[in-house]
Amino acid sequence: MEAMIFGFCLLTSDVNIFLLLSYKKSGFALGFGLLSLALTAVTAFFWRKLLLASGRDAALLGFHHSPLVPILIALLALAALAGIVMALRQMVKKER
Repeated sequence: MEAMIFGFCLLTSDVNIFLLLSYKKSGFALGFGLLSLALTAVTAFFWRKLLLASGRDAALLGFHHSPLVPILIALLALAALAGIVMALRQMVKKER
């Protein structure tokens, strides 16, 4: 249950990154990007904990049982990294 809650928070945080970038608030977007990376780690931890509690194989975050979840976690982490890079680029461009 915690994995789903933190996963939803991760998705919301990723959406906030790109909304803030569209409003030219690069500092807040950078903060939400770092928050998203932290939420990615927490979501993966709780997903692994859920897999271990149910007796499933936790290797590669249960890719053999449900391949969609680790792929979604990786895509959300990649979106957070892209948002961080875009925020940093926007901050550098603003200073010039």
